[in-house]
Amino acid sequence: MSVLTAAGVRASAWLAGVLPADETFDNPFDHTSPNLSIFGVELTNRAYLLLGGLWGAVVLFLAAKLLMAIAKFASAKKVQNNPDYLSEASSDLKLVVIAFIVTVMVGPIVAGLIGIFNS
Repeated sequence: MSVLTAAGVRASAWLAGVLPADETFDNPFDHTSPNLSIFGVELTNRAYLLLGGLWGAVVLFLAAKLLMAIAKFASAKKVQNNPDYLSEASSDLKLVVIAFIVTVMVGPIVAGLIGIFNS
């Protein structure tokens, strides 16, 4: 048994002795939801604008990196007898494409997570 498993077993045994098994506890987060309107409408709107601006800047940065990675890949394909350069260019291109897709899909991903955990 590893050290972490042994520590987990000891912790659960200790908690079993401390917490009664038949009692249930209310989750304090069941009765609340995140809400930015407590800070006022103006601050909430500025927060959304800042978040949107940051997201847009990241998309523009990744679009530029994508163009550079495509150009690097194209030049690596033209160069003969250099498989290392082609491998590096293709891995850079894959990484930038994945980052760009994830960044563009942040809105639907967050909306889906909120929908899953809000119900």
